[in-house]
Amino acid sequence: ISSSAHNGHESEAVELFGRMVETGMVADSIALLSILSAAASLSALKKGREIHGYLLRKGFCLEGSIAVAVVDMYASCGDLPSAQAVFDPIERKGLLQCTSMINAYGMHGRGKASVELFNKMRHGNFSPDHISFLALLNACSHAGLLHEGREFLKIME
Repeated sequence: ISSSAHNGHESEAVELFGRMVETGMVADSIALLSILSAAASLSALKKGREIHGYLLRKGFCLEGSIAVAVVDMYASCGDLPSAQAVFDPIERKGLLQCTSMINAYGMHGRGKASVELFNKMRHGNFSPDHISFLALLNACSHAGLLHEGREFLKIME
């Protein structure tokens, strides 16, 4: 699954995951991260929802990298409310989780929400990195927030 998903054969990865589930095998975190990435690449919302349901049924904790992958999948598939619904209950939101949601907001033209979350992150327990700044600048660009984008560029310097 991982090899297929990361070598441009996302549809094959989805098919293999389906077969794996049918046989009763339980996926590990590597397979799950790969299949979520494949669903995101294919913008396969229905399949992504099925994978999310699988995670819940199998008792996977939606924290850490799994939560990031689910948020990214929903955002890439055009379902920002579901991305938000996964993000909100995360108990220990870290840099990766916040950056993922900043990116999700940006993909959907919600630049102001990206800025708000970024500012919460800056004033919280961790500092943004170059990836979170890039996600924020992308969100500002898509939302036409030129002034805010310039201000954040100054902060980066």
